[in-house]
Amino acid sequence: NGGKNWIDSTAFAGISTFSFLDRELGFIIANGQIFKTTDAGQSWDYVSNIPLLKPDQLLVQDRLIIYMLTEDYYSNDLFSVYKSIDGGETWSSIRKYTFLNNIFLS
Repeated sequence: NGGKNWIDSTAFAGISTFSFLDRELGFIIANGQIFKTTDAGQSWDYVSNIPLLKPDQLLVQDRLIIYMLTEDYYSNDLFSVYKSIDGGETWSSIRKYTFLNNIFLS
């Protein structure tokens, strides 16, 4: 209902980031696992694990393409941008940076 009412939910502990493409499709990362909703958060399906990454930000481009900004576990100065082309099931590192704060699509 556009945020008029909120429901307190403890379904996900350890949420690090989330992103929605539209009212229905969204992704959440909690405790190193990615979950996906296609019904505005009424239910969530497990998609994949994210090994050895500290995800900072998700950016959903469309139903299949997702970008993730992560921080390296071993170096707080090294960040990587990962890309998924299959809705978050698999990820490929596309770029590494030092001191990166945000990712944007243009």
